[in-house]
Parts: sequence; structure tokens; C-alpha cells
Amino acid sequence: PDDFASMEEVVFRRYKRLLSEDQSLPQLIVIDGGRNQMNVASAILKKYKIEIPILAIAKGEKRNEGREDFYFQDRI
Repeated sequence: PDDFASMEEVVFRRYKRLLSEDQSLPQLIVIDGGRNQMNVASAILKKYKIEIPILAIAKGEKRNEGREDFYFQDRI
């Protein structure tokens, strides 16, 4: 499976629907993945001129619990 294509599809469908139904948008999006998944989600939001902060959480070193990496949109 292509994680990036899946992320793009999910974000596209979810926020396109919310906009078309004139529903309120969330104040924060949390992504299960690292910087690359965050960048895919961010690109889709920018395409639709949606400004929602994104936080991505990636598994840490050797997938150890408690060693997760956190990425914030526009911060590295």
C-alpha cells in the first residue's frame, strides 16, 4: 500500500465533504505518520485554501514507545 496516496485520498475526501456541506472545520489535525505524511496532508489543505494546523506523530527510534517524533506544520 502507498501511505502517501492513502493520506492524500483521505484528506481530500474528508475536507472536500466538510466544505461542500458547510460544516465547521477542526481546530487541529493529528496525523499518524511522520513529516512526509504531514506534508501530503498540508499540500491538500493548501490546494483547497484550508488553514488548519497539523501535528504529525511518528514512531520513535526502533519503534519504542515514549520515543515518538512530533512534527508541527511549518516547523521542523
